[in-house]
Amino acid sequence: MRYLYECATSSDVWAAWSDVLLAFLAAFLGASLGLLTGWLTRRREAYLKEEVAVNNLLLDLAAKRAFAVDRTVNWAPGAGGRIQESVNHTRTLIRDARLSLRPRSEFLEPIRMMMLSCNTFIEQSEYRAGGPTASDLERLTNEVRAEARMMHAVRPKRIVDDEPGTLAVSRRVER
Repeated sequence: MRYLYECATSSDVWAAWSDVLLAFLAAFLGASLGLLTGWLTRRREAYLKEEVAVNNLLLDLAAKRAFAVDRTVNWAPGAGGRIQESVNHTRTLIRDARLSLRPRSEFLEPIRMMMLSCNTFIEQSEYRAGGPTASDLERLTNEVRAEARMMHAVRPKRIVDDEPGTLAVSRRVER
């Protein structure tokens, strides 16, 4: 029994245990650092993916001619149907952007409100005999532009500030 006590208290045994403890601590810290680095990388990639999706959505909406509202212009024949198709396509763009967002993203509420505005416009248009009116389109454009401004305000340095319809044409079109 005395031999075991002497072995357990000898400096040689303590030196061996300290080496084992040091190796265990180094492995634990290395693994923890690796896991933390992986988590931070995935989080950063999710933020970047989200910013790309929102920027692409805002640029696509800025290029949509349907949002280039001009109340003084008479619509061309068939414009109401093309506008409805454009708003349906806008809903698809909004849905695609929403699928790229993080679960608790700051952009979810503006995206949700954009979708609601588009759905309301389409529903309103279907119950009008002549299709959508200029005032319906103007209301939709104002609502979507307000949400686009909110999205830009979330990360002003990283999100474009182009409003829907502003990049549709480079100059006033003569009709």
